[in-house]
Amino acid sequence: MQKRASRHYDNIFAPLPTDDGATFYIDEKDIALPFSEDFPTMHYHDRYEIGICRHGEGLFLSEGEFFSVSKNDIIFVPPGCRHYSRSLSPDSRCICRFLYINSKKVNELVCASADAQTPQFARSIPTVLRPVEYPAQSQSLRAIMDICTVQKSNSDKLAVLKLASF
Repeated sequence: MQKRASRHYDNIFAPLPTDDGATFYIDEKDIALPFSEDFPTMHYHDRYEIGICRHGEGLFLSEGEFFSVSKNDIIFVPPGCRHYSRSLSPDSRCICRFLYINSKKVNELVCASADAQTPQFARSIPTVLRPVEYPAQSQSLRAIMDICTVQKSNSDKLAVLKLASF
């Protein structure tokens, strides 16, 4: 399945779905994951993606591994990771809210160069975190989303620092 989808890899929203050099972008509303029998639009990008499943059930494919996603689960995707998510049912769609963080801003705090590879901490975070299995990590990622939702003057720096200290 991944081989079939590989011809569809695109670099989507690089680095963020804004043109103003923002540190982060948070979806203004919840997103219903598409329903498909396949993973037709596997993609990667040069930003961090954090999501919270608000309703329903979904399936997540990340670097060849499948993960189930259900209400309150946290999704974490580091830059350069091929992934795709979908709802399991066309009648009860998986609803998520996503936050995107500019990877160069994180690298500036964690690495000596803003063009460095994705920091090792990001590769060690599971793709799907269930709050009962990973309570501290889930709470940290949820706190990052909360910081960005409030969008105060220092929200961008707080979110990046919290992610960098993960």
